[in-house]
Amino acid sequence: DTLLTKLLLASVSIISKKWPEKEINEEVLLEQFGEAFFTWTVEYRYDNLLKILGSNLVDFLTNLDALHDHLGSAYSGMMAPSFRCVEGANGIVYLYYYSVRDGLYPIVSGVVKTVAKQIYKVEVTMEVVEDPEDDPEVVGVYTESSSMTTSSSAVLSCTSGRSDERRMLSVKPVVFRVSTIDAADARIGMTSVPPGGRRPSRLRKISTLGSTEDLRYPDKTLISPETMCRAFPFHMVFDRDFLICQMGSALQRLVYRDHQDPLRLEQLFEVVRPRMPFSFNLMLNHINGVFILRTKKNVIRGVAGPLRLKGQMLFDHSTNVMLFLCSPRIGSKSQLERSGLYISDIPIHDATRDLIMQAETSVAEF
Repeated sequence: DTLLTKLLLASVSIISKKWPEKEINEEVLLEQFGEAFFTWTVEYRYDNLLKILGSNLVDFLTNLDALHDHLGSAYSGMMAPSFRCVEGANGIVYLYYYSVRDGLYPIVSGVVKTVAKQIYKVEVTMEVVEDPEDDPEVVGVYTESSSMTTSSSAVLSCTSGRSDERRMLSVKPVVFRVSTIDAADARIGMTSVPPGGRRPSRLRKISTLGSTEDLRYPDKTLISPETMCRAFPFHMVFDRDFLICQMGSALQRLVYRDHQDPLRLEQLFEVVRPRMPFSFNLMLNHINGVFILRTKKNVIRGVAGPLRLKGQMLFDHSTNVMLFLCSPRIGSKSQLERSGLYISDIPIHDATRDLIMQAETSVAEF
């Protein structure tokens, strides 16, 4: 980041002297850097992955955290940003951008504009605005760091290290207002405003698979809690006070050896992604993103490492509880053993089984 800042300042100085008629500054260059970064991803075939993130720009942005989580497992020390989309009135979309790397937000503008144009064939404008929500959100960002400096907005830079110590930093999001330039573009779902309702976002195509009104739900739940716990052995259900109401069979086997009810979620786990403190409202805000929880130290005795659970949060309005539907984040036999698990703990429908088997088969063949 320090080198990038020096390059930006030098570039602005050179361009201003050679072409004084050009209005150039650091933000303009960073946005152009974002456009060039997308071009680089296309050259290295990453665009094939980007194209399947979502059928529209909103879904694409909503699933960026899942992509960054995947890349983070491959690139150690990666300080990936986090994103959240909120659809406002009259087709406006608000994009919340969280990062410990201060001042790089114009890159996001360049990337998103180029993605919209190249992948979804729509031109958008992006404007930095004040947080439109009533309660401005401040999210804690965890970083594995050995040194850091702070600025007035929160954090200027963070040097990644391999220390197990994790520190909480307060990061206020940069909020972009995203809107289309061509409001008449039917390809992105331009429709009239229903009586007393909101106009659907023009950045989200109308689904061709039917609306939620077409879905059929049973009058009562036909699956018993016991079957649910066996079918999803790592799931948890908790209320607004994070009191755990229900837990899958595999988690029960690990946790209840050393703990007794009542149990609270924050006693056992810490939130790894999204990077936030325990807050029910924050979880609701990030309900469309990937969640990773990690067991705290000494929660599960007799195992060599923590258990990481990756999945999604589902809020049940009728009972006012949250369901964390997840799987262990495990890709090898050694990780399985360190977590105190067995293949039998992982349900047959879970692809984690196949990943572990494939990894061990590759090792044996090698």
